[in-house]
Amino acid sequence: MDLRKLFAVYLALMVQNPIKILLFDDDIRHIQDVRRLLADTRATQTHVPAYEVLHTDRMPTAVAYLQNIPFDIVLLGTSTAEGPEKIRQLAAHSATTPVVVIGDDEADDGRWAVPLGVQDVLPRQTLTQQTLVRAVRIAIDRHQQQTAVAQMAEEGRRYQQILDCNADGIVLVSKQGTVLYANPAAAHILEQERETLVGQKFTLPLPRKDTAEFSISRRNDQSAAIEMRLVEVEWQGERVYQASLRDITTHQRAKTAMREKAAELEVRNIALDEFAHTMAHQVQGLLSQMMGYASYIEMQYSGELDEQFGTAVRRIVQSGHKMNNVISELLLLASMRGGDVAVGPLNMQRVVAESLKRLRYQIEQSKVDIKLPESWPVALGYGSWIEEAWMNYISNGIKYGGTPPRLELGSTPLSNGMVRFWVKDNGAGIPEVDQKLLFKPHTRLGPKQVRGEGLGLSIVRRIVAKCGGQVGVESHEGIGSLFWFSLPEVIEPAAPTVNNHDPA
Repeated sequence: MDLRKLFAVYLALMVQNPIKILLFDDDIRHIQDVRRLLADTRATQTHVPAYEVLHTDRMPTAVAYLQNIPFDIVLLGTSTAEGPEKIRQLAAHSATTPVVVIGDDEADDGRWAVPLGVQDVLPRQTLTQQTLVRAVRIAIDRHQQQTAVAQMAEEGRRYQQILDCNADGIVLVSKQGTVLYANPAAAHILEQERETLVGQKFTLPLPRKDTAEFSISRRNDQSAAIEMRLVEVEWQGERVYQASLRDITTHQRAKTAMREKAAELEVRNIALDEFAHTMAHQVQGLLSQMMGYASYIEMQYSGELDEQFGTAVRRIVQSGHKMNNVISELLLLASMRGGDVAVGPLNMQRVVAESLKRLRYQIEQSKVDIKLPESWPVALGYGSWIEEAWMNYISNGIKYGGTPPRLELGSTPLSNGMVRFWVKDNGAGIPEVDQKLLFKPHTRLGPKQVRGEGLGLSIVRRIVAKCGGQVGVESHEGIGSLFWFSLPEVIEPAAPTVNNHDPA
């Protein structure tokens, strides 16, 4: 195989699809000559033609071809005199298709064609297959490169428009630390002109991490807090740093003001808690004296008191017990705001006994029948808090149980390492739709169905959650209710631990 045929095979193998050529010349003989040169480049080993050629000798036909077929190149046979007009007509309908001129004048150097976007000018008299094929390939490659460059420039222009409109300050910095671009927002933040920034060394520290905060000095001798985010991007063919700047001065001042306000409120809350504790203990002391004197009168002079006076004394004692319980709940609620407590193994029998002791007057008045288990499992909790939980459940069972009320207290080990403690009553039961509202603050479901006194059950929920457990109720109308709370079970004696759970 000679060199010419070998070159033709190489060209055919290099392309997956034939190159589409529009051949336009007024002289049909010239068209035949060019087609003959292109036809000899058939890839004989693959039987795939290197070119697909459509030809015409009329301008309207050439324009119609360009409007309907995506050609890779136009071969235009023309003279120097007629060439410019033909090129302009073709470009008007397909400005993106590269053009190679095959000129009639051997002395034509093609200078006239360059301003019109022509890729090359080939003299017809010296045209060979190799020259033609080489010119076609170079013209297409050059056009593709020009198109790619133009696309990159357009993408760069659009990218710059996006950066110009960005509310954040954007500064593009070379690897050497030189500012390549700054948008208007960056110029405003840095208080410099854009033209002044570009070309200077970037004076702000580039963060080692993705985000950094630092302060800069303003012209008014005040400082501004700036947040910078740094990423690498492509800019005009090179990798550069994109520094995004945001003025967070107002945000930082707001955060500082909030921290100061929170600290001030914390001091006030501590003072209020201390005042509340002091007042509550003083009230409890006075209340204890009142209840003591009333109880003394009831015990020592019950036989001498008439019915009306005896009833008044009993109501004083009863109200005193209620008020004492309310004050205890308020003190408990205040202590829960104080933070974490050390939970430890509980002697549940003693905790329940203390709860019943505090409710003795209510128990005596209601003549309730309370059934207790022989023993209790050991669980983790905080004694005075769990005592309050039992008090709420038992008190509610007495008030809203049957007539007379019957309560059963017990516990059930669970498979997840928890123990469920419960109080079962013989009341009217609670509708299922209302059960979900029971442990929310200030929930009252009705004069008969309400469980607790507004905050009672919500306090139980917070108490138990602080100790790492949960609360709940099982109730059926006409049968009764079972209120429960769970605590972590103690299998073996363990050192006290701090539990930081809080309900959502």
